[in-house]
This record gives sequence, structure tokens and C-alpha cells, in this order.
Amino acid sequence: MINKKLKLDQGFMFQMGLSEFRVTNIRHTPFGIPIEITITGYEGPARDNEYNLDRNGGIIGRDTENLVAIVDDSQLSAEHGRILFENNGFYVEDLGSTNKTWRRISPEGETSKEFPIYLDDFIKIGSTLLQVAVPEECENKENIAMPAECRICNEAEPNTLCYPCGHLFCSECLKTITKCPNCFKEISDKVKVFK
Repeated sequence: MINKKLKLDQGFMFQMGLSEFRVTNIRHTPFGIPIEITITGYEGPARDNEYNLDRNGGIIGRDTENLVAIVDDSQLSAEHGRILFENNGFYVEDLGSTNKTWRRISPEGETSKEFPIYLDDFIKIGSTLLQVAVPEECENKENIAMPAECRICNEAEPNTLCYPCGHLFCSECLKTITKCPNCFKEISDKVKVFK
């Protein structure tokens, strides 16, 4: 589920209501700054329709006044979400819709690349909705098992936490690493942990 603004890149797919969209083109200035984005309906009532949005962005929903109006999508809110331009990029954002906005991680029939999941994330598989939660037995941090050895060298005790993902490795292995070897998330800080 998209619960904050997500940057749109070529090929990015998202669902609003019954309509699924794919970013099929991003036009740039000679200096590499995006100036126009094309989203194309991939599935549902918006299928095969192209929508071009400039830096002014636009609202997506059932209301006929919206820049991207899909009036025959029964699961789409009147003002479901929007495409906006900020920080030299295009973003998608849900506007508090009833059925939410979802990121589709791969086209039908294709295996997706790996995506990290975080506590309280919602994941939709078909019509099944799952929420990532901490098992009751782990709510007390004393019950959370610490790995016995670093997952990189398989020798040293893990004593350094990668921030923000929280994976643990030994400080020696993390000296030159900038992305977590477990989830590939950019490491913004390395924190020593003590038992």
C-alpha cells in the first residue's frame, strides 16, 4: 500500500481502484530534469488509455473534473490520488481514498525484484490483504533472538546495526559497505550494539 509519496520511475506500476497504471515515458529537459510523465492504463477500466501530465501534475479519480478521470471505475474514489512534481521528480500519492493506492511490483507473468518490507506495511496478494506485524512472543525485546554470528563472514559476533533497516553484522565487515547486504537498503548510519 502506498501510504506516503512514492517517486515514479520508468516502468513503475500502481493501482487505484480497479485501474492499474504503468509509467511508460518520462520526458526530460536537456539538463536531465523531468518535464512530462506518461502513465498508461495497464488493467481495468483505464486499460490502454494514455495520460500525459506536465509538472502541474493532476488528480486521478472518478470526478469528471479530474485531469485523469475514470468515471466507470466503481472502486475509484472521486479524488483518489494524484501525480505531483517536486524535488525534480514525479511522485504518486494517495489522497485518503477508501480503497487505497497500491504499488504493483511486477507485470503479470514476471517475477519481481526483491523489495524490503517494514513493520506495519500492508501487502495485497490477489484479494488477500496482509499486514506485517511483530509476533506476540517478540513484543518483549528479550524474546528476540540475536544472530550468533555475522552473516557476511560467518565468524565474528554481530555488533553493529545498519540504520534504518536494523540488520546486524560485525563492525569489521561493515567498514566499507554502503548498502545492507541483507536487504540492499542504503545504510545511513552504523550503530554499535552492546549486550
